[in-house]
Amino acid sequence: MNDYRKNKNFATSTSFRPVQTYYSKEASRLLKKLSTDFNKKHVKELIDEALDKKDEKLFYKLTARYSHLL
Repeated sequence: MNDYRKNKNFATSTSFRPVQTYYSKEASRLLKKLSTDFNKKHVKELIDEALDKKDEKLFYKLTARYSHLL
């Protein structure tokens, strides 16, 4: 092993784990929010279509799904 690797003050990859954990949590939170926002928008559009078609059964089904997303 060369002197470069023996240096005790050398920052190893383990010193970055807290940062990686933070980024992992933030990425997960962001993906969850984007997914929820997309799903809410999509269900709203489906609700509008059900209203246009006057499909009462589908409307109630979609509003229940939308309220679950909130």
